[in-house]
Amino acid sequence: ILTTQFYNQIKLIPDDLSYDEKCLRKPDNEFTEDVSIDDENNERILTNIYFDFETFAEEKEIKLKLKTRVAQVHNPYVVCYWKEDGKKKDYRGFNCAWNFLRYLPNNTRLIAHNANFDYRFLIQYLSRVKEITRNNHFIKLTGYFQNKYIEIMDSYNFLPERLANFNKMFHLGDTVKEVMPYDIYTRENIRKKYIEIEEALKSHHLRKESKRLQFLENIDKWNLKKGTTYDIVEYSVKYC
Repeated sequence: ILTTQFYNQIKLIPDDLSYDEKCLRKPDNEFTEDVSIDDENNERILTNIYFDFETFAEEKEIKLKLKTRVAQVHNPYVVCYWKEDGKKKDYRGFNCAWNFLRYLPNNTRLIAHNANFDYRFLIQYLSRVKEITRNNHFIKLTGYFQNKYIEIMDSYNFLPERLANFNKMFHLGDTVKEVMPYDIYTRENIRKKYIEIEEALKSHHLRKESKRLQFLENIDKWNLKKGTTYDIVEYSVKYC
């Protein structure tokens, strides 16, 4: 929790539980199935959903018992997910993790590659959490979001490869990972959405000429340019 954006914002006892019905967003029928229990085997029938967060880092002061230290805190701004039919969708914004959980069906298995990172943005909203680790490595987590049962699993446990290698392994065509100017992603820039292309090219993550050329090819191919700027949030969704 110390490395997420909610390290100093969690209230164990809410001040007020009342709400206005007008504030509720109606379900968009994205997840309407009510998956329950297999009576014959007495096991949960789970809907598999694959997910991945894109985050930005910012420095925050973290108060410990005896001192205060400054740490890089990761904050999610995009979560992409794939249902079993392979269709990719997303939630955007600084509350994307909460919105993602709100519209999951009951009995969901969430799967991420290196979920040890991604699950941190969800666990703060879950109750009755049980976590399984092996040699300090995350294996699986179970818990509840409101009344919905949620499992989170790490696909790295049965496919120990970097995401950057997936293209060659699974013949994914022109999917390109690790061509991302991470350091231009700040809270301010994400709010602005459109950032100068020249600013992105100065990123130390694009030091290699091959990565700069690939980045420029990506924003052209994905139709993200607007004059001398490009849509950094949409780039993240395409990249995710």
